[in-house]
Amino acid sequence: MRKAFLILSVFIIGLIGVVTYFSIVGFQYAYLPPDEIVHNKESDKLIDVKNVSYIQDESSEELIELGKKLFYEETFGNEVFFSDIMGMFDGTFTLINVGKAIVKLNGKGTDNLLVEAAETVKIGDRTIEKGELIETGLDVPKGAFTPLGVKFVYEKGNIRAGISCAVCHATLNEEKEVVHGMTNSDLDIGLLVAMATNSASYFSHTEMESIKKFVLTDDRTVENTKGEMVGLPDMKELEEFVDREVMKWPKGSNDTTIDFKNNPVQILDVYTKGDHPYGWSGQGQIGPFKGLSAAINNAHAQNMDTLSQTTISNEILNIDKELYLGTILQNAARKKYRYDPESGEKPSEFFAKVDPTPELME
Repeated sequence: MRKAFLILSVFIIGLIGVVTYFSIVGFQYAYLPPDEIVHNKESDKLIDVKNVSYIQDESSEELIELGKKLFYEETFGNEVFFSDIMGMFDGTFTLINVGKAIVKLNGKGTDNLLVEAAETVKIGDRTIEKGELIETGLDVPKGAFTPLGVKFVYEKGNIRAGISCAVCHATLNEEKEVVHGMTNSDLDIGLLVAMATNSASYFSHTEMESIKKFVLTDDRTVENTKGEMVGLPDMKELEEFVDREVMKWPKGSNDTTIDFKNNPVQILDVYTKGDHPYGWSGQGQIGPFKGLSAAINNAHAQNMDTLSQTTISNEILNIDKELYLGTILQNAARKKYRYDPESGEKPSEFFAKVDPTPELME
């Protein structure tokens, strides 16, 4: 009896220790496909790409492995934006139900994860009923526990999810093997954004004539950079507008420009042989990997986190940065990031206190 008690005590203490450790240190995981389930493994006949490059050994095994790891695992911290600000997993599309859907696969894998709706919600002209299976287009390789290109982060009692390059630019073949670099042609980005509780944070990707049309009252105002008081847009009206706009995006597409034009483009493959100089104007002609790094960094630098445009919102969108920031944060999913105009603070002053990467906003 005493021995059993000691064993149980040790187990409980150990469990508490593990929970405490991960609560303090945190834990993160993204699926990195092993070569045995990859359809198109790296070739040993790669062409020499060292022309006009600052890197001396671009084809080294170490660099290739690093590139693969970054491609599948690196989110550049966008889990904070998607989870804590946009609230992508706080509505009818939840991480718990994503987990349940993967468990139901029994390791078989799928190229279109069906996730049960957590609640009934009306998005634009579509009503999603509680319990309805939502076609996400997310790929889960056979034997995997998470979707391809989705990174889960546990920190201080909160679970977040962000996305890497692979969510759009890798897919599965009929045998549920991973195909590096191929377009995920049925990924429904528009629907996933629309189901978020603060999809309004993506308002710069819509066909918006003027944000002023959404300012219905002068009860909620912010002080802009000129010292003037300007009204914030109505949260409900703006949310419904953005939902309708992003729901127009076809599967396998994404709006990649911050120009108040709703012009989604098909997700591209990332096969680059023969594509130099990169970009429609050849702007990526020089630099690391013959300029390829200049062409591929746009997605994470501009498209993922709309807060990235705060300092240039006036020049690009004709919206004062205080109004721009206040609009994005006024309905943030987490209270920590939710801006309250009644606080008397400017949105930039508020965000400066909670910004996880303050050096990038300067």
